[in-house]
Amino acid sequence: MQGAIQKLTEGRALTTRLTVDADADQIIAFDQETDSGETIERADAKKLAGLKISVAVSADKPLKDVETLKSLGSTADLEALQADKGIDFAVSLNGGDGRKALELRQVAGTAYAQVDLDVVGDLVGDSATFEQLHEMSGQLPPELAVLKAALDGKWVSIDNKAVRKLTDTVKEQGGADILPSAEPSLNAATGNKLLSAISGVFSRNVTFDDKGQQDGADLIVVSAPARTMADDLLKALRPVAKDIPGLAGKLPSSAPSDTPDRTLSADLRIKDGALASITVDLAQFEEKQGSAHLPITLSFDRSADAVQAPEGAVPVTPEAIDAIVSMAAEGDEE
Repeated sequence: MQGAIQKLTEGRALTTRLTVDADADQIIAFDQETDSGETIERADAKKLAGLKISVAVSADKPLKDVETLKSLGSTADLEALQADKGIDFAVSLNGGDGRKALELRQVAGTAYAQVDLDVVGDLVGDSATFEQLHEMSGQLPPELAVLKAALDGKWVSIDNKAVRKLTDTVKEQGGADILPSAEPSLNAATGNKLLSAISGVFSRNVTFDDKGQQDGADLIVVSAPARTMADDLLKALRPVAKDIPGLAGKLPSSAPSDTPDRTLSADLRIKDGALASITVDLAQFEEKQGSAHLPITLSFDRSADAVQAPEGAVPVTPEAIDAIVSMAAEGDEE
């Protein structure tokens, strides 16, 4: 299993997708069985069915050799990732109908963004607000052309130089408190202790059941007693927590009361020696067990193309930054 996970980073590109693998009827049936007190409308169920979040990463070397990917977990680490021109990444959200709501990319140190206000408004159920934003785009002055482009669903870009100017301008305007501050990161020794503690709990509680071949992949069902594992994790983490930034003294004494007191499972598919997907049925977490299922799948694609810069992106200029900050300041005064 460890080898199947490690193989994901042997290449120079990897795309990970989180998908709701249920249709509208399944989602409605699950909602009815769980008796949440609120009935989901079919229109909302259709929005959730097939909802997909994708994260793509590509680099100029095997991903396992990219140092900035080995220590993500703090603001400083994310800043290092953004500054590394040897690694590119993209994040996107697609609605159940396949339409893309938004996408963020970073290629060669330049960030790109695209938002479809119609799709976002439909997903969150507030189309009126996003229609107002559309109308506002036609009233913007020329120096805010990049904002108009963004509201109109076009790609916009901002390079590191413009990001630094934006940060400096926000600080000058007294907005330093809204900027992320550097957080202490996990040192290597503590990281190894944490990994060892978690590995020990998994080895004692997790079982692997080989179910043979399915659709060209090896199907393995991973199971663990939820409450026992949660309690064991807390016990194992407690000695290490004092050295983990932000976690010292914050661990509960026992697993939350709503932690299921039964065995939970996930389906793992391994193809060509690498982890291809993980599927979890959310219905098993419900206290009231019925016949409905709500599977979500995390899939991994090692054959994905490298992340590319979009064509025709409208750049954020220094003049646009000044105009945006000025407009925001005027709004605060009102």
